[in-house]
Amino acid sequence: MYLRAVALVVAWVGLLLFTASATPAQSVPVIGSPPGGSLSRNSSPQATPGAPQNTATHMVEINGSIEDSSGQPLSATVVELHAWSGGLLSSQITNALGQFSFHVLSPGPYQLDVAASDGQHQFDLDSGNLGNLDLRLHRPGAPPTGGGVTANSSTVSLNDLQASGKAKSKLAAAQKALDKLDLGKAWKLVNEAITAAPNWGRAYLLRGVLDMESRNYASARSDLDVAVARNPKDSIALTELGKLYSTTGNLQLSGLYLHRALNIAPVLWPTYLELSGLDLKQGNFTEAQAMANNAMYSTPPAPPAVHFLAAEAADRLGDFKTAEAEYRSFVALEPPTPPMAKALALARHRIAEIAAANH
Repeated sequence: MYLRAVALVVAWVGLLLFTASATPAQSVPVIGSPPGGSLSRNSSPQATPGAPQNTATHMVEINGSIEDSSGQPLSATVVELHAWSGGLLSSQITNALGQFSFHVLSPGPYQLDVAASDGQHQFDLDSGNLGNLDLRLHRPGAPPTGGGVTANSSTVSLNDLQASGKAKSKLAAAQKALDKLDLGKAWKLVNEAITAAPNWGRAYLLRGVLDMESRNYASARSDLDVAVARNPKDSIALTELGKLYSTTGNLQLSGLYLHRALNIAPVLWPTYLELSGLDLKQGNFTEAQAMANNAMYSTPPAPPAVHFLAAEAADRLGDFKTAEAEYRSFVALEPPTPPMAKALALARHRIAEIAAANH
C-alpha cells in the first residue's frame, strides 16, 4: 500500500522552509519500540542488563530457547544481547536445552546474536515479543522455515492474511477517502476496520497517518508502534515512525527507524525521500542528494517534490548547475497547490538568483 504522496512529501518541504539548518529538539519519549531490520551501530546503548536494583524500575526478562536447523537444542553456545543503537548489553552461554535468559531495564527493541558453528545468526526482538522465544537457525543459503521466530525472516506478514474481508473492505474505503482528502470519512472507516480486526497492523498504520495529518503526534506514535509490532518488517510503518520523530524534533530516533526501513527490501521511495529530508536537516548534503536520487529512480518513482530536496542538497553543496536543473524540474512538474506554494516560490527565487550569478 502506498500512502498518499502529498502527505509524505509536504511535511519535509515545509520543515525545510522553516528550518534550513534545524537542530534536534527535546527528545520525545518512546511509547513502544518496533522490531525488525538492521542498522549501523553508532549510538550509546538503550539499557543496561543485570539483576534487579533497589529502584522502582520494572525489570524485563528476555528468555527462550535456540535450536539448530535440524531442530536440536543448541547447547553451550554464546548468545549476545545488543541494543538497537549498537551497544553490547550482556552475553551468556546456553544450557543443555539451548535456553537463555537476560534481565533488562527497557522493553526494547533488541538484537540477539548467536555464535553458532556455521557462523553468526541475528534475531530481531521487539517489545511485544520478549518471553518464551522459540528461535531456530536456518541453514546458510536456505530460506527461513515456519514456526517460531527466525533470523532474517521474510518481509511477508501473516498479519495481513489474518484480517477479515470486512476489515480489508473498510480499510480500502478509508484509503480512498484519504486520497480524496475526506479525512472525516477516512477516520470513520479506519476505526471500523480496527473494530473488525483489532490485531491488524495495516489498519493502525493508516490511522497513524491520519493522526499525523491532524498533528496528533502522541496518538500517531501509539498507532504506528502497534503497526510495527504486528508486522516488524513493514517498511512503510517504520518510515512513518521516522517521519514522526523528525517532525517532533528527535532526529536520532528518526534516523534509527528510517535506516531500519532502508534494510528491508524492496526499498520504496518514501524511505529514500524521508532519509533525504533528514540528511538535509542534519547537514549531510551529499547523503541527502544520494537519497533523493534513489527516490527518483525507485519503482514507482517519488512525486515531483523530491526534486526540491535534490535541489536543496545540490545548492548547499555549491553545485549550482545541478541545483538550478532540479529546481526547474520541481517547478515544471509540481502542481501549484496551496501546500506547495512556499516551496514553489522559493524554487523560483533560487532559479533567478543562480541565473543572475552566472551572468
